[in-house]
Amino acid sequence: MDNNMIINPRPQYQSVIEKWLNMPSTEANATLKSILQRGIWCCNNKANESCNGILISGINPSFDKEHHEEPADCSFWETVDANGSDYWQTKKNMVIGLGLPVAYIDLFPLRMTKQDGFMNDKNVPLELKAELLRITQNSIEEICPKLIINPNMGSRVYWGLIDKYSWMGYDMEPVKNIIDKGDLYRIKGIKSKEDVLQHGFQSKLPESNTFFLQYKYHGNGVLTQEQYLNSNDIKLLWDYINNL
Repeated sequence: MDNNMIINPRPQYQSVIEKWLNMPSTEANATLKSILQRGIWCCNNKANESCNGILISGINPSFDKEHHEEPADCSFWETVDANGSDYWQTKKNMVIGLGLPVAYIDLFPLRMTKQDGFMNDKNVPLELKAELLRITQNSIEEICPKLIINPNMGSRVYWGLIDKYSWMGYDMEPVKNIIDKGDLYRIKGIKSKEDVLQHGFQSKLPESNTFFLQYKYHGNGVLTQEQYLNSNDIKLLWDYINNL
């Protein structure tokens, strides 16, 4: 793989969004079109800084009504907190000083601040979510991380952890978690269910022995700061999974 390659699915996302924006206007999709017109944000993941390392996952970028212009794409380490948020700093605290490749990806590039608003299918239709998530899954496979950290309980549905909803449909085997923060899984492949997004898709992650850590979001007041994931936790976990 070219070390200068940028793993950024923006062109593919943009093609899907333009298709939806060009659909005939109806009262039912006026809210959606206003969301799509905000533009998107993607993380620029350089191959030599990302592959075979750690991938941190979010659900979608936030939207600042006071600064509504489309933000420029940037790398994980170039992101900056704004408006009192500590979102990016808490993510960087998980991996800072480890000297490991780190990538970041939102499952969806649509700019919406409230997660419950995004997950409402009246705002963002299932068909659009499916089209965008197929692109995201291909990008995840291209990054091919050793460890995926998903500090968002709501988004676990899109990974396949809730059997009722397949979405990306990753088949995950529970593994003992030595850091006692969240649930640890080994990715075994893609479920053979008919309703997975890419039925018959051959994932590269089992061959890479990829692990998945599911934990809680740090910024909603549920956790104390001592309960946050930190770089000491991830260093212990990284050493552990590389010996499994």
